[in-house]
Amino acid sequence: MSRRDLTEDIERMLSAPEVDTEALRRRLSGVHPIDIAVVLRNLDGEQKLRVLDALEPETLALVLDETDIETKKAYLEQARRDELTTVLER
Repeated sequence: MSRRDLTEDIERMLSAPEVDTEALRRRLSGVHPIDIAVVLRNLDGEQKLRVLDALEPETLALVLDETDIETKKAYLEQARRDELTTVLER
């Protein structure tokens, strides 16, 4: 699947009245962290955070490593301390 198709899938999922975080997590499972980071570039701030919140800690750490400083900062400002500890341990 292309990055464009992935982006369209994610945007469609995020535009639903109720975002199904588990479905989003399943959709992103197995997607390379760089591809997820590229998709994030096409999303607005709130959408980026929803995607990041849906990721498993190990994947999240890898994706954050590939994102711009503004995305990293936004995530770190909204994350809970226990989430940050888990991500930073990866």
